[in-house]
Amino acid sequence: MANLRWVVTNSRFLIVPSVQVASLASHVLGRVTGRLPTDWAARYGLAPVLVETFVDPTWFDGGCYRAANWTEVG
Repeated sequence: MANLRWVVTNSRFLIVPSVQVASLASHVLGRVTGRLPTDWAARYGLAPVLVETFVDPTWFDGGCYRAANWTEVG
């Protein structure tokens, strides 16, 4: 539990279906996670070492996370 302060949880991520831009989801995820350590450190005084999310495979395949170089662990 002591190390949870180094973990950031991405609880929601949605690009509405009416937005049709190729590779937008993976591009946004890549940009956000790229600047997250700096922004998080400026706001909270910590640089996270892990970003996590949950993708329900019955609804989504998580392709945008794989395309943004996230690693599936479970």
